[in-house]
Amino acid sequence: MQLAISAIVIHHLYGNTKSDFSISLNEASWYGSILFIIHPFGCFLSGILQERFGKKRCMIFANIPSIIGWTLLYLAHSSFFLYASTLLMGFSIGVGAGAVHAYVGEITEPRFRGAMASLTNTAALSGIMITFILSSLFDWRTVALLSICCPIICILLIIFIPESPIWLIAKGKNEKAEKALCWLRGWVDSDTVKPELFKLLHYNNVSGTIGTQYSNVVTSDNKSLFSKIAQFKEPSVYKPMKLIMIYFFTSYVINLTPGKPFIGKIMTEVGLRDNQSIYLV
Repeated sequence: MQLAISAIVIHHLYGNTKSDFSISLNEASWYGSILFIIHPFGCFLSGILQERFGKKRCMIFANIPSIIGWTLLYLAHSSFFLYASTLLMGFSIGVGAGAVHAYVGEITEPRFRGAMASLTNTAALSGIMITFILSSLFDWRTVALLSICCPIICILLIIFIPESPIWLIAKGKNEKAEKALCWLRGWVDSDTVKPELFKLLHYNNVSGTIGTQYSNVVTSDNKSLFSKIAQFKEPSVYKPMKLIMIYFFTSYVINLTPGKPFIGKIMTEVGLRDNQSIYLV
């Protein structure tokens, strides 16, 4: 939803003298771009927060800037508030996306991992479509007000899910990791998840982090920064990363994502001046 709202706002405010305030071409360009500028910084910080506080807390934290951003957008009466709102939204998307993908990858069984990972993109596209549907029914301020409910609901739902078992093991909280696995596998008893728990403990020891009470494997000292960087030379690391980088580079170069904020202006220039909200849906 945060990826789509800028298109709605720019459509309603760019050069619109009938609105309570309007924005120029330069202001519209900055408003549509700030989110994508801040996004990478949120992703970078997400990795640090996940390591220190865990995936669950990181996902909860990611929704707080989103709530503030939607509130600022609803109250906006100048371009400054628009900039502040989209900055917070971009930061929220960056922090949240990293935590969500990492959490899904760590909690799901291998046979379900691909399907579960794809649901994140499905949810993002569904949010964009919902935003466009709301924009065809309400003005942009009302859409912003209704959208505040989304991060609030997310926080309330995240509270009830367990922390990633892998993160708990890395922090030496093996009993909590076992309980989390029991919950994630369908509220089963501890005997059912014991084999999977032993595998996670073994992986944890091999990777050089802490958490050892279920295994006799002796952990090594923390790897140096250079040895961690050297892991990127491994084919199992750089080959999938290369594919991912090609995918994201291609999708951004052909303007699929960065062009979204300006889709209303594009439709106006090609002659689609009426019923733009319906065309967006």
